[in-house]
Amino acid sequence: MQVQDLKNYGCSLTQTAELIPPETIKMIRKRSMAAMRQQLGLLGMARFVLALRGTRKRLMQHDYVVAREHGLTHQGFLESRIQNAAMFAALAQIVGEDRALTIQMEMTESLSLELMSLKEIVK
Repeated sequence: MQVQDLKNYGCSLTQTAELIPPETIKMIRKRSMAAMRQQLGLLGMARFVLALRGTRKRLMQHDYVVAREHGLTHQGFLESRIQNAAMFAALAQIVGEDRALTIQMEMTESLSLELMSLKEIVK
């Protein structure tokens, strides 16, 4: 299979994000949290949740005018990117950037083919 053969090849992220069914979003969150629990343990997860709250609050206070000027006008998509950035920053704060990147890549790789092949999202 070639990457061009995936149903959502060529779709913008904002188009694709709007069409992801809620049950798929729940599945992504559930799998991501399970992977992080496995990597961090209970104490690490508690530290992560505390760090995430503060980081997300700080990132939500920024003015994203520049992002909107460059076409990121969909508020839900922008908030999801902010949430992902906050999650990575909090994870990096707990385990360091290298390990956080490794964990993030493992989660992404485990979900990417399935997400890009969703039947609900088409060109």
